[in-house]
Amino acid sequence: MNENNIQIEQQSGIEQQSEAQAKRLLAYYSYLRKSQKMTQSELERITGLSRIAINRCENGKLMPTIRSMNKLLAPLGYQLGIVSLDESDSGDYNEEINERQNELEITYFTELAKEEERFSKKKAAELFKNKLLDTLEPGSYGALQIIHKHLFSDIYEFAGQTRTVNFAKGNLRFVPAMYLDAALESIEKMPQSTFDEIVEKYVEMNIAHPFQKGNGRSIRIWLDQILKKELGKVIDWSLVDKEEYLTAMKVSPIKDVEIKMLLKAALTDKINNKKIFMNGVDQSYSYDGYSSYKTKEFAPKTCTKAKTKIQEVREQDEEMEQ
Repeated sequence: MNENNIQIEQQSGIEQQSEAQAKRLLAYYSYLRKSQKMTQSELERITGLSRIAINRCENGKLMPTIRSMNKLLAPLGYQLGIVSLDESDSGDYNEEINERQNELEITYFTELAKEEERFSKKKAAELFKNKLLDTLEPGSYGALQIIHKHLFSDIYEFAGQTRTVNFAKGNLRFVPAMYLDAALESIEKMPQSTFDEIVEKYVEMNIAHPFQKGNGRSIRIWLDQILKKELGKVIDWSLVDKEEYLTAMKVSPIKDVEIKMLLKAALTDKINNKKIFMNGVDQSYSYDGYSSYKTKEFAPKTCTKAKTKIQEVREQDEEMEQ
């Protein structure tokens, strides 16, 4: 292995962030590695990146790409943006480290999130245009993997891949990685012939949280795919209030009555409506804090004038034939 294992982005550092910000990120990563007593040799074995390159990154002599940085952070239980994959941070690092973390979240992570939203919403628009969802098996984990991979493959190398690290959000701990395959197999076999059964399956998949990132946005599209096939309905997500939805989902592992009522009230039979789909993607993304772009911005435009001109020519031809 050599330093080419870690790609270098010249001048701009990581995703066009300043060199100083990139070095802060690397310094924080180095702190995490040492605090968890993980050696560079162990990281080399786990990530496939050379120890020499890892050492140069920690010394600020190499600027890794987003993918390489995620490779280094994942074994430590973190992802870019320095968001802990455990229930909470240990809190045992000093004030200087805390300042670094906050600055990274405000600057670097914000820019990464905007790029993620832009790329994935463009891909979401393609889902509708290409009718890819109609080719998938509704309710299968394989279908969810394809949806996730389609949305995020331009951003994350783990797109569509089942996570291998434990994950939690607030006080909610998702299915541990060691039990995830069995849980997904069980969820896939759950019945989905009625609205209640479909929502129960949706709740279980959300608890599983099979991917490192982008679960909610992918699973909501997956849910609509099941509803469309089984009931001839989809959810008009623009009618589902963000706070009500998040509150209902928070308690859904214990009591799913609220989420069922909320989603049932937003059902529509406009299953192939472009506006419903595009607005639904925007609302779905807003639940997770993404609202910089509109999905319709990436949808192919209909050339109304061209169609009108063609129609005029046809009408003239018909008049000449009469």
